[in-house]
Amino acid sequence: MMASAVQQRINIPLLNIVEVIAQYLVEKKISKVGLLGTKRVMYEDFFKNILAFRGIEVVVPEENNGYEVDRIIYQELVKDIFKKESVQKIQTCVNGFADQNVDAVILGCTELPMAITQNMVKMLLIDCIQVHIEKAMQYILQ
Repeated sequence: MMASAVQQRINIPLLNIVEVIAQYLVEKKISKVGLLGTKRVMYEDFFKNILAFRGIEVVVPEENNGYEVDRIIYQELVKDIFKKESVQKIQTCVNGFADQNVDAVILGCTELPMAITQNMVKMLLIDCIQVHIEKAMQYILQ
């Protein structure tokens, strides 16, 4: 959310995670994604606008499900609590995106990949942190 403001105040490149994800999606020819994360990530515009600028359509869960995912993140996952029913709720949200013809689901929160893995769902999962790390490594090595 603050990437532009930060970039204006520093003299080194900033690898904006959302820009990195957008670039990754374009490279992979993914044009429609589900987005799962905290309420701010899913329902505010900063993430969606950057992807839309690149021609990528973003689908988010219905608010009741999204707010439940937000609750699970903040009240459980950040505290290393992994309840079976909460993990199943996240799975249900991810699998629900299939009905909306998305090409992949972005896990837009660092805690989500600890709760759900590719072998648990049918949809392609994109771990934001992993993609961001790989881009940072490419940058460093160049």
